[in-house]
Amino acid sequence: MERGDKDCVIQALLAEMQAIKNYNAAAKITENKEIKKYFVLFEANEQSHLEGLKKLISKYFTSEQMKEFDLRLNSFKPSEINNKMDMKSILNKALESEEEQYKRYTQCASFLQIANAKRLFYAFADNEELHSQVLKKMLVKLLLKTEKDGVCGICGHDILYDLSICTECAKKELQSKILKKME
Repeated sequence: MERGDKDCVIQALLAEMQAIKNYNAAAKITENKEIKKYFVLFEANEQSHLEGLKKLISKYFTSEQMKEFDLRLNSFKPSEINNKMDMKSILNKALESEEEQYKRYTQCASFLQIANAKRLFYAFADNEELHSQVLKKMLVKLLLKTEKDGVCGICGHDILYDLSICTECAKKELQSKILKKME
């Protein structure tokens, strides 16, 4: 395997290992069941990427390249996500990681010489992009929820802006007042 190809594969593998640790830590910290479900799913996806990269390494790396690879694995850092982080920070960190992985996979795929590796990297890039889209939606949902002013005094729905009741209950109240005036 060419030097540039080998470096791409190693960097991708290290990033996948980091992502697995991060999603594992995030799933343990997260109390929201919906978000936890996605973190567990993303961890499993990253694990499958890792397995694919390991197969690529075992097939195309020479024994000398394997020794260098083993040395790099020893410099691996722990999870970047910890229980001192709030959910917004966790989601932002995960999103940043996914976007970096997407760029790494697309850049590497553009010059990889081995057709199987090229296809694998493009498929992984698509998967990372999908993860990013889901994380962005979760982040927006979280931001909308945290910017609320409270809950509706009638039905309990979240209230955005400066209202005392939600719009649905306000419509019902208004209709009720109109009907009373008509009587």
